Amino acid sequence: MPPNESRVAEARAALAAVTDPELDQSVVELGFIADVGVAGSCVAVAFRLPTFWCSAGFAWIMAEDMRAALLGLAWVEEADVRLVDHFAAGRINAGVAAGRGFRSAFGDEAAGDLAALRETFRRKAFLGRMAALIEALRADGMSDAAIVSLTLGDLAKAPVAAVFVARYRELRVVYGGPAGEGDAAFRKPDGAAIPAGTLGAWLRDVRMTRRSAEANGEMCRVLLKGRYDGLVRGERSPAG
Repeated sequence: MPPNESRVAEARAALAAVTDPELDQSVVELGFIADVGVAGSCVAVAFRLPTFWCSAGFAWIMAEDMRAALLGLAWVEEADVRLVDHFAAGRINAGVAAGRGFRSAFGDEAAGDLAALRETFRRKAFLGRMAALIEALRADGMSDAAIVSLTLGDLAKAPVAAVFVARYRELRVVYGGPAGEGDAAFRKPDGAAIPAGTLGAWLRDVRMTRRSAEANGEMCRVLLKGRYDGLVRGERSPAG
């Protein structure tokens, strides 16, 4: 693979770790990445959203996270992330590039700082990832009593896809209390235990909160496909 193509691939891999804050799904998998270009140590990314009126706050978070992910690559010195075909693209692109805050860029139009919004969605993502992992363990035949007895160290040997474990552990260090290898794998965000007898009811509650996000994710794909005539999953489109 030529050096430039290799760097484009690295940039796309870094972007794949960035998620839509509401959906907790990769911006690459959702098809939001329109174009990725590399010139030496500089990366230019164009991204688009399903509608012209998608939330400016959500768009800002994604643009900020994309830029941070790219600058985290050892060879990247400049990351130019541009939102296209969006009512607030100009202010978002300029503000993120300058390292300004959302409130600074939008003034009185900003309902508040994005930190609280980030926290709300990150907490929901933690619950969603935990539920997905537990459901995978249940599907493999593990009892609820065995599941709630697992430690974080045990997860390395769990009979489930490693991606479930890896995604969950990214946020388990943030929520659920102590996160050493010998600590309980599954805890509520505040660190409270989940008794085996209540696990089923707890999972139903989480599914209820995640169902709308899953439906929204599918709607995003449909709207994006309709808007860009099928150009999804990172294929190129004009990025004006």
